[in-house]
Parts: sequence; structure tokens; C-alpha cells
Amino acid sequence: MSLRAFMGGTFDPVHYGHLRIADRLRAALGLPQLALLPTAVPPHKPYDAMTPVEHRVAMVRLALEKFPALTLCTVELTDSIAYTVETLRTLRKGPPATDPVFVVGMDSVAELSTWHDYRGLLDEFDLIAIARPDHDRSSLQDCDPFVVERIRPAIDPRDARRLIEHERLGRGGRIFPLRLPVEAVSSRQVRRRTAAGEPLDDLVPVDVALYIQRHDLYVRGVTR
Repeated sequence: MSLRAFMGGTFDPVHYGHLRIADRLRAALGLPQLALLPTAVPPHKPYDAMTPVEHRVAMVRLALEKFPALTLCTVELTDSIAYTVETLRTLRKGPPATDPVFVVGMDSVAELSTWHDYRGLLDEFDLIAIARPDHDRSSLQDCDPFVVERIRPAIDPRDARRLIEHERLGRGGRIFPLRLPVEAVSSRQVRRRTAAGEPLDDLVPVDVALYIQRHDLYVRGVTR
């Protein structure tokens, strides 16, 4: 089976922080592609508070036009709650059959024990956790031991290809922290600037900014 990496999220909206870190990770691993995996109904966020999924996916499609090595995976665009472990099992079966690797932020690792069937997730699949260059393990001191024992030493991006060449990335059971520069951009920041009528040029691709404006997204008092 072939190895594929997936970065999940609500992407409300997608921004340069998502796009650039995904492309840097893809390049560091030496993969031809990396897929963004937007979820329609996430288990940890109130659905009614999110932008409708058709808008979120439309913005991802527009953003990916500027990042040709990133792709869109639509498997979680259903009416059901999307649980990561079930999604990865579906992707593993295919078609095409694949060894899926899931990408998270290191801050999410401390919360993995709250995820649906997290033990199955960590037993069956490998995770790559994006860690800040100054990251240390002190933030995980209260983390579930089942999670902690699967965390490997942090990896420099210049050495990331060895995960595929020597560690058989994709076989499951491990969390690999990877130190990549993380941009100070958040979806919350995009929403705040939009509501304040401020420019988004440095936060999102221009086509995404135009889409937000055209559809009155994130504007206070506008009902969609």
C-alpha cells in the first residue's frame, strides 16, 4: 500500500498557516502530495457555530489552486459526526488502499485521550505532531500515559525523510513530533479581522479573501 498524509480540521476558514505548514511537511517527508481533510460535523465543536460546510470546502478548493501539491480529501463531508479513527480506517481500505498518516498540532496530542477510540487510533495509525522549534515535553506531563509512551523524540525537518526510509512510517502505533516553523495565523484571527473590516492579504490567498467578502462570511450581524 502507498503512504498518504492527511491534515484534518474544520478550516473555518483555511489560511496560510494551514497551507504553508502542510506544504512544508509534505516537502520535508518527500511526498508528492498531502491532503487537507475538512470535516463537516466535528465531534469537539458545536456544529451550529461553524460556517456551513459548503463555504468552508469552497474556500479550501480556491486556496489549493495556489498550492498544487496539496489536495482535497472529501471523505468526512457527510451528515454524520466524523471520528478520526473511523476516517483513517476507511482511507486504509480504499480504494485505493493506503497507509494513512494523520497530521495534528502538538497541542492536540495532550487532548488525544478525549478522542473517540483514541487507543484504537494510536494502536493502528501513525501520527505526525507539528511541534514548535522550542517545544519540550513539559506540556505533556499530565497527558494519558497510553499517549505519552507512543511519542517519539522530536525530529528536525531536515531529517524527516528517514521516517519513511527507516521507520516504515504508516505502520502505526507512534506519534512523531516534527519541528517546523509555525506561522502566527489562526482562523480566529481571520474571522476577527473580517468582522472589523480589516484586510486579510497576509492571512489568506486573495481568492479566499474575495470569497469571504462576496458571501458576507464572518461579518457580525449577518445571518447565513
